[in-house]
Amino acid sequence: MSRLGKNLINKNSSIYIAVGFILIAIMTLIGTSVFVRILDIEISGTNVYTREEVLMASRVSHGDNLMRLNAQTVSQNIRSSLPFVRDVVIERRFPDTLLIEIFESFPIAYILLDGNTLVLDFSGRILQSGDYSTENLIEIRGVSVRDAPLGQQLRPGVGEETRFQDMQEILAAFEREGIAGDISYLDVSNIQNIHFGYIEIYRVTLGNAGDIRHKLHNLISAIDRLPADRQGIPGSIDASDPEGYVRFNFANDMPDEHPPDQIPENSFTSVDPEDEDSYENGS
Repeated sequence: MSRLGKNLINKNSSIYIAVGFILIAIMTLIGTSVFVRILDIEISGTNVYTREEVLMASRVSHGDNLMRLNAQTVSQNIRSSLPFVRDVVIERRFPDTLLIEIFESFPIAYILLDGNTLVLDFSGRILQSGDYSTENLIEIRGVSVRDAPLGQQLRPGVGEETRFQDMQEILAAFEREGIAGDISYLDVSNIQNIHFGYIEIYRVTLGNAGDIRHKLHNLISAIDRLPADRQGIPGSIDASDPEGYVRFNFANDMPDEHPPDQIPENSFTSVDPEDEDSYENGS
């Protein structure tokens, strides 16, 4: 390459470097300018907490620099201060607006620990701790607790991890199917013989937590198809069959009536599962 060509390359490189420094200086100036100060903070998605509570937890103030804002820090501030907040989305809208979108958790279950009530969402996060009403919440049985940090998932005892995971999966399935409000308790003491109380009159056996969505679908469908003379009668239900059969044992079929959780596991009346194709197609 000629000396003239090398000089031109060096000259162009110097120009590019100079332009780069100028751009950096401009961005730095903009970053400290009043034109990117936060003048408006929009908060959405709140039901449990007020706008003022979220704003205080965020530790963001009007006049803060929008470009220098650390969104991850703001999100962590809110989630650590407000236990019902499951997730936070932070968005900058230039020139002067900060958007904070809140995703809240809702109570679904509770577990008792040393006389205190731990209120949980479907993932096992602790939303409240203390003396709280448990009306319409699912009592969790069979999981021991090692630690219970507010706003975080409870920490199961040593060797209890599988029970805790099964509990999470089943609670999430209850919520997806829209039946969480009809469940009185969930017992995972024996992970091969999980059972729960349903609509106050049934004791339902799931077996293990595998294929939980399918089992609950079959359970709900079978109850809906009960003959009129069987509806509303207390009993036990076995929904653990891998083939999808749901079996009933009604209290008035026995010489002596028993509460649902004391009905022996025998003399079942079988109800055929729905056609697999209709289930897979969502009908």
